[in-house]
Amino acid sequence: MVHAEEANGITLMHFKRPLDTGDCRQDIPITSDSLRIIWAYSDKDPESNDDLLYHEGRRGISRLHFLDHPETTRSIQLPSDLLSYDFLMPNVTIPKSKTTLYWCQVFPAPKLQKRYHVVKHARVLDNAPIVHHIIGYSCYGNLTNTTLHNIGFECFDDMMTKDMLQCSEASFGWAVGGEDVFFLPEDVGLPLGGPDDAKFFVFEMHYNNEENKDWIDRSGLRIWLTPTLRKYEAGTFAVGSPVIPTQIIPPNSEFTTHAFCPEECLTTVLAANKVTEIRAYSYLLHSHLLGRRIRVRHIRNGEQIGWFGKDEWYDFNQQQTRIFTEHKVVLPGDQFVAECVYNSTDRKTVTYGGHTTREEMCLAFFQYYPRLNFGGCGSFVGPSPQVKIFGNIELNATWQVVKPEKDAGKSFQDVINEATWNPSLVSKLQQVQVTTPHVAYCIDTKGEMLINTSTSLRQYPTFKMMKDASTCSANTCLFSPIVLIFTVLASSFSSTIRIP
Repeated sequence: MVHAEEANGITLMHFKRPLDTGDCRQDIPITSDSLRIIWAYSDKDPESNDDLLYHEGRRGISRLHFLDHPETTRSIQLPSDLLSYDFLMPNVTIPKSKTTLYWCQVFPAPKLQKRYHVVKHARVLDNAPIVHHIIGYSCYGNLTNTTLHNIGFECFDDMMTKDMLQCSEASFGWAVGGEDVFFLPEDVGLPLGGPDDAKFFVFEMHYNNEENKDWIDRSGLRIWLTPTLRKYEAGTFAVGSPVIPTQIIPPNSEFTTHAFCPEECLTTVLAANKVTEIRAYSYLLHSHLLGRRIRVRHIRNGEQIGWFGKDEWYDFNQQQTRIFTEHKVVLPGDQFVAECVYNSTDRKTVTYGGHTTREEMCLAFFQYYPRLNFGGCGSFVGPSPQVKIFGNIELNATWQVVKPEKDAGKSFQDVINEATWNPSLVSKLQQVQVTTPHVAYCIDTKGEMLINTSTSLRQYPTFKMMKDASTCSANTCLFSPIVLIFTVLASSFSSTIRIP
């Protein structure tokens, strides 16, 4: 502890400690990953240092990214011709009977006579205690159905899997513990108003109603646009596993889903757009309730040159756009390898890939410049190699069993669901992830394939991995680390905690 004071009803605590003490049993290394802070206090002052008083009900958890130093902390020069536009929930009802509500609201893009650039966005909180995260997805393609205008529904129902399939690009993100305002780099703008730009947006609101009260909410997001176009236009691409039920997470286990971009993808994309490189400036990692760690490795010439987004303590309730301290350069021939680690020890049945929060995803979204006709890349293990771990089972093109005859007609999921899962079987399925050829994809912004689809099977890439600089491994804990602010010792890391 370096300093503490009380002012205007707020307690300020300034403390220091090493980023990595080397004591893996007692101290979690402080990295750019998600961390949790436990705080507790009494409403009475102690009479001495040895007379600390019990906090009773005055305690809580705050989620933080300690080492973020994003563009938002700098003074960025903005043009004088800015316009603002709000995407606000239209009096959404959160009933006291719902502890958790995921609400999706569709908005048409602003009606603009010419192309503008979004240069800044910020969250707007009507009821701060219940808003946990806001994610804005851009919708492309022929979404002209008038029923899409200003409709709202609980996320991940049938509408999400039908009309919203073209709304997969995460353009905006904020979560509890994140920066209030996000600035794009000074020479980059997110385009709106052009013929190929987003026509609609779907905003996903996560409400956490722990007090079980009735609420009416008008929270959302505000964007600032300018007709003064910047040098570069921002684009977004995704890396990971497609959202389909071939993704399997066995019950009662820790399991990793692997996905990678095919080797020729970025070479093809950059050549087709006549550029020699792109630069990524931010990322948003995404899985659902079982997600514990997400990593994206950046591979060049058979060697990992860095992390293209990583969170060893992923928290579903802290999804937000993160800034690269240095923009990441992507060259022809580069590859990305995504790894999503899940913990299903509290589940008795298999979890599949899908849109609902009880299902899973493994995706990372990157904002970059200059904008290209590139939607993303990734891979997945098909159903046939996965059922082979149960014996000589053959599937047809519709994923139904044809051999052995006694099981003919069963679906891929029937085979998986009927399995008796044990550590040996989980281990075999895990090995399939990295030893069996994947179905790979590389798509443009409309979902069209950019590589030869007749040869979509690709071997898992071999490369030299980077060593982890930390002295402590994330494998020592399955859950997000917690830093106790009242036991922090002095040294090189410093931060200020505000307790209301």
